[in-house]
Amino acid sequence: MAQQQSILQKMEEAAGLAKALHQERDRALERIRTLDHENRDLKELLALAESKVDEVLGQTSVATSTRV
Repeated sequence: MAQQQSILQKMEEAAGLAKALHQERDRALERIRTLDHENRDLKELLALAESKVDEVLGQTSVATSTRV
């Protein structure tokens, strides 16, 4: 009887650990999705910034060459 209770207790502990791991996995996946979205946003902002830099540098070189 004591052995059955010990086995049952271990099974319940294992089930609890499995549930906790599943929840942790779900949180990690959600964090990955959030980071992926942020990464895409930052790439878009970087492309926009690079475009603006190219635009400003292009205008600067045009202004410099017209002064000469």
